[in-house]
Amino acid sequence: MRTIVGVVGCVLLGLTVACGPGTTAPTASHQSSASAAQLSPDQALGVFRAFGPAFDSVRQNDAPAQAIELTTGIQTPAQIFQITTARSRPSLTVPPAGSVTGARVYVPRLRSFPRWFLATGTASSTSQAVLFVLVQASRGATWQAAISTPNYLGDMAGALSSIALDSAGYATVVAPDASGLVVSPASLAAVYARDLNGKPGATLFAAGPATSGITASDRQISAQTTTFGWRLTDVQRPARLPVYALRSKNGGAVVIFVTYDQFSWTALSAAAQLPKSNTQAAQLTYEPSPDVARAAGVTRVRAGLRISLNAFGQCIAEVPPSGAGLISVPLYSGGLVSITKS
Repeated sequence: MRTIVGVVGCVLLGLTVACGPGTTAPTASHQSSASAAQLSPDQALGVFRAFGPAFDSVRQNDAPAQAIELTTGIQTPAQIFQITTARSRPSLTVPPAGSVTGARVYVPRLRSFPRWFLATGTASSTSQAVLFVLVQASRGATWQAAISTPNYLGDMAGALSSIALDSAGYATVVAPDASGLVVSPASLAAVYARDLNGKPGATLFAAGPATSGITASDRQISAQTTTFGWRLTDVQRPARLPVYALRSKNGGAVVIFVTYDQFSWTALSAAAQLPKSNTQAAQLTYEPSPDVARAAGVTRVRAGLRISLNAFGQCIAEVPPSGAGLISVPLYSGGLVSITKS
């Protein structure tokens, strides 16, 4: 499975930042004719510190308009889902993270809008690492979260520590269509989705929890769902959203990208089980949980009924230079945007 167990219980984290010292079709997102002053690491840390309480209050205030103002890309529908659908269904929500300690930022040299940077730290409520990509679309515009990822599958620390910084502490942007890498940043989501979907051909990815571990989990869950009267399908697609890539110390790139993931149960007959409580089987996604069924508007089962979790995955990949090894994906973090029936 595409960590849907984690998606159902861990969709979006709000945060309050307590800072210590410390691409589109992926082309146009990092290009603009408007010039911008270079953001310094200290300024970025200040932005992150100010952004945290505002982002936290979106969930506290059930404020869709505020969610739209403070998010962009996949984060907007994910945050709206939390406010409108998940809040009354315990297994689909996650509490705000509270304060984020040990904050650190990675600021690329960018002299045009949109401009962006990475921010990371540890959420006090979960003791898990979180990663944000904050984007400012134009001069004076509100900073928005394009990526917000709790670290529940994998470990981002190694990838972030591999980002190359110059003598002034700045990172270097890698263009979406950059050559000289195993895969260009712009192509990475499609190649990764193809690999997880089990398409034939040699893999470009190293074994790990977010690569071979996901496909092995899918096979195991698929074998179990039929016991409960359901057939599992789980399909990844590349998201045509910006990619965020920074040069790594080995001459490759650390790339943050998004995929779409539809995880569906199809009833083999009208006798397929629809539990009245959150059973262990439902927690393991062998059958739809009551919260999932209610969100989809399902009250009875018929043969062929399909219940789908429409989700996304936010990934960090370490892409080496061409000929220098396999791509590693040390982190995959998912979220939901809708639950539907057909």
